Amino acid sequence: MPRWRERGQVVVLDAVAEVLTVGVARWAGLTLHDDEVAPLARDLVAMVDGFATVGPRHWRARLARRRRERSLTALVEAVRDGSASVPARHRS
Repeated sequence: MPRWRERGQVVVLDAVAEVLTVGVARWAGLTLHDDEVAPLARDLVAMVDGFATVGPRHWRARLARRRRERSLTALVEAVRDGSASVPARHRS
C-alpha cells in the first residue's frame, strides 16, 4: 500500500494482482525483486483472463504462459545445477 500512495491513481485490479502475486511467490518459496512483481502479475492476470477465449486475449495468455514457463524452467535448472538455491522448507 505505501507504493500505491506514490502512484497517485491506483487501478484496483492491478494493485490486488500484485499483492496476490507477492503472496503466492512467498508461499512457493520464490524470491521476487520489486521490479519483477508487476510483470509477473500482468502475466498471471493475462493467463487467467485469456483462458478459454479466442482472439487477442487468448494470444496474450499464451505468450504470458510461454514467458513464465521459460522463466521457471531456467530457475529449476539453476537450482538443479547449484547456481541458484531455494529455502530449505521448499526442498523435497
